[in-house]
Amino acid sequence: MSDVFEMPNNAESYYRKAQNLIEQKEYLQAADLLEKSYQLQPNFIVFNELVKLYLSFKIKDKLQTLWESYYPNQEDIYVDEELSFLYGLSLPVIYESQTALLALYQLKEIAHQSGWATEHLIKSINELNDQNLFENSVRKAVDKQTSEQLLDQLLEKGSFYLLSRIKVLYDMPYVDIEMLVRTLLKSDQVLHYIKSDLLHYLINQKIEDTFEYRWFGKDFSFSIPDLKPYREDSTYQKGLWAIQQYCDTHNPHLVNDISQQFTMHVMIYYPFLKEVISSASKWLDIFLVQNGLEEEADTATLDETLFDYYQLANEELFVLLTPPSH
Repeated sequence: MSDVFEMPNNAESYYRKAQNLIEQKEYLQAADLLEKSYQLQPNFIVFNELVKLYLSFKIKDKLQTLWESYYPNQEDIYVDEELSFLYGLSLPVIYESQTALLALYQLKEIAHQSGWATEHLIKSINELNDQNLFENSVRKAVDKQTSEQLLDQLLEKGSFYLLSRIKVLYDMPYVDIEMLVRTLLKSDQVLHYIKSDLLHYLINQKIEDTFEYRWFGKDFSFSIPDLKPYREDSTYQKGLWAIQQYCDTHNPHLVNDISQQFTMHVMIYYPFLKEVISSASKWLDIFLVQNGLEEEADTATLDETLFDYYQLANEELFVLLTPPSH
């Protein structure tokens, strides 16, 4: 029999363990421990961290359950400024846009009467009003002409803005967004990263239909049930393995950064990973040389096609990740 006895967990120890997991970027495991800590000993600091974790990942069900379990009466929220602030941040995630908007207006009035800050509420209200206008425009885009007009309006605001609107589409009924989705997938002006994200949405929704797809100037047609997510593709898995092997030998601290870059490139190449990435090691070779981590490229084994797509992917990512200037 072991002489080591396990000490009973308490609220503080759960909280400390959660902090360690957050430092390790194990956020969802940390959230579970924070919930256990809060159940044992309600504490605003713990509740605050828990809400913000769920907000970061937009985990609607967990966030809604949290508020309904511990604050079933809104009156108990509205008597505290910090709690009201958190609730205001949560409303657009918990509820559909119109319901959230009405609740935010009510909360703004209470905050104003109480002498609390309202800037964050005004910002959320403006964002939701913008979202409502967008959703209404999507519902009206019922044919080729109106959907192309809407896409032109979105593209005028840049790809960064377009991506933010794409995320709104995913919360709408598919029947309302189908025409716009088809227009997006066929467009030369929409970044491949965004179109790949749309394909994965269709896969996750198990949409059994065929879509026309424009990929680097060429036209294709896909039946969604024939596609699989990039994470299940052997080319992607071999790429991650090659990165892990390199980093284990040369610099373990780089594994996350290189893997993230590889994943974003894969999203752009998708669904033609095997056609673009002839071997995982060749993509890694290009990355290492381009980022000054290796001095020379092996010109004898340089894959010129992959190199061209590598450059195109970097150009796309620059456009995608550059917010519009105001």
